[in-house]
Amino acid sequence: MHPEPLVDALATYRRRVASRYRAIKPTELSDLPPGEIWLSPKIDGELAGVEFRGGDVLLATKGGREIPDCPLRRELTAAAKRFAGTLRIVGELHFLPEGD
Repeated sequence: MHPEPLVDALATYRRRVASRYRAIKPTELSDLPPGEIWLSPKIDGELAGVEFRGGDVLLATKGGREIPDCPLRRELTAAAKRFAGTLRIVGELHFLPEGD
């Protein structure tokens, strides 16, 4: 599989979604306007994506570098064999050290 479609999806996600993220300090929560707001803790990772296509899996960074063999890749590869369609998922990828 070529990573270009996935890399393009990552660039679009970064431009349309991630560029709108902003940091909020706990002391600023009361200053937010009323209404529905989504908050999540900040964990430094790397923008990456996975693409399932025809039973194969591609796991790559925003620069197109494929992520080598790792437990996540093995799990995704097993899942891809049960998935017949095409699916792309993008987001922050963060690996914890073993034992955490």
